[in-house]
Parts: sequence; C-alpha cells; structure tokens
Amino acid sequence: GALLWPVLHSQNLTPLAQSIVDAARHDQQPSADPATMTQSQLTDAVRVGLRMSNADEVWWRHRWFEIIANSFMPSVTADNAHASVLIEYLRKNKKQMVVMIDGLEDLFPDIANSKAEQIALRALIQGVPNYLREVPDNPLGVLIFVRADLARSAVTQNYGQFSRLYEAFALQWNEEEALRLAVW
Repeated sequence: GALLWPVLHSQNLTPLAQSIVDAARHDQQPSADPATMTQSQLTDAVRVGLRMSNADEVWWRHRWFEIIANSFMPSVTADNAHASVLIEYLRKNKKQMVVMIDGLEDLFPDIANSKAEQIALRALIQGVPNYLREVPDNPLGVLIFVRADLARSAVTQNYGQFSRLYEAFALQWNEEEALRLAVW
C-alpha cells in the first residue's frame, strides 16, 4: 500500500492536527526504534542550508532529498545519494510513498528579498518533482503545499509555465468560498 508521509508541517498546527501528524509518522515508521530527525531538526537543516553561501539549486535538491529521507529512516548514506537510497528501500519493500511538505511560509519568511530562500524553494518545487519524474517506475511522490506568492518569488523565470503545470491543483479562494469557510 501507499504511505502518506508528513515531512514538514506548519508550526501553527492545532493540538488535534499535530496529534494526527504524529500518529501518521508513528504508525508508518519503517523500524521499531527510529532514529529519524524531528520536525525541529528538519527545519534546522533548512535554516543551516540557507546560511551556505555556495548552496545552488543542485545542492538544495540533494538537501531536500536528505531531509525527506532523514524524516523517514535513520541516515544511511553519504551526501547526494539519499534519493536513490530511499527509492531503493521503497522498491525492496514493495511500497509506494507520497511525502507531504507544508509550512513553507515559516521557513521562508523573507523570500521576496532573499536569494538563498528563493533558490531553496525553487529547488524544492521544481528540482525535486523534476528529478522524480525522471526515475523509471518511481515509488516516491511529493505533495508540496505552497502559497502562490511564495512560488512566484521563487520561480522568477517562466512562472506562467510553472503555474499552468499545476493549475488543476490550485486552491482558488473567492469571496463566497471564504465566507463558507468562515461560517463552517
């Protein structure tokens, strides 16, 4: 069966939502004694990366796969091989997994002005899915929740193409939908 694996989430989850995320991680953990990274360690890994002056999109793509892999299983590999190790683990265990990433507004508060934040987010929302599309019989997928303004700041070239690629999945808010949510 397919696993839905929460990697990163908003820092502002309600206690009920947090307990659901925690239960999903606990119930799907691959080993009984996990030595995986906590939410704080994962967000710290992003923040440390943002201070790296030489971190380009390739470096960040590898870093995102490192973060994804380390959220699910103990670190088992050298740099730049996390994607292949995780994919091989899923194939060997006949599993499929979709990782979910949310709370990016917490990680990238200055994306309009920060080149480092733009590069990091661009690597996540373009580099990671593009890499996964190239893997034959890929058992790993990614679901990234990102606000349009953050994506627009990160994808500075061809944002229209990027937006059209994912427009079927966009959450559209009009006044009526916002009022319905408020009443609910």
